[in-house]
Amino acid sequence: MATISICSFCAVLCFAAPLPPIETVFIIMMENSDWSEIVSNASDPYLNTSLLPIASLCTRYYNPPSNHPSEPNYLWLEAGTNFGILNDLDPYANHQATTNHLVTLLKKAGITWKTYQEDISGTNVPLAAINQ
Repeated sequence: MATISICSFCAVLCFAAPLPPIETVFIIMMENSDWSEIVSNASDPYLNTSLLPIASLCTRYYNPPSNHPSEPNYLWLEAGTNFGILNDLDPYANHQATTNHLVTLLKKAGITWKTYQEDISGTNVPLAAINQ
C-alpha cells in the first residue's frame, strides 16, 4: 500500500505542468545607499509599494573584500571578477578584451538584453565619462 501511495505521488509530480519561463528580469542597483535608507522610504513610493511586493529581492549581497569603489562591483556583477581593477577610471583606461561574461552568455543563449545607465544615450558606448 505504501508503494502505491509513493508511486501515485510521484506520478502527480512527474506530470505536473511546468512553470512558465521567466520572460523579463530587471536588476536595479541602488548605488551608494544602504538598504535601510531605501526600504519603506516615503521618498520612493514606486519602488516600495509597486515593485517590491512583486519582486525577488537580494538582501544579502555584500561587496567582495576590498572591492570598492563602484566600477569593480559592476565588473563582479557582470563577469564574476573585477579583473584587478580597484578604481572608477573611464572605460578607455579599464577596458577588458574578455568576452567571458554574463552578456555574452545571454547572447549565446538567444536571450536579448538591455542596460539603462545614467547619462548614456543608448546609441553608443562612451569611452570617457559623460557628465558625472
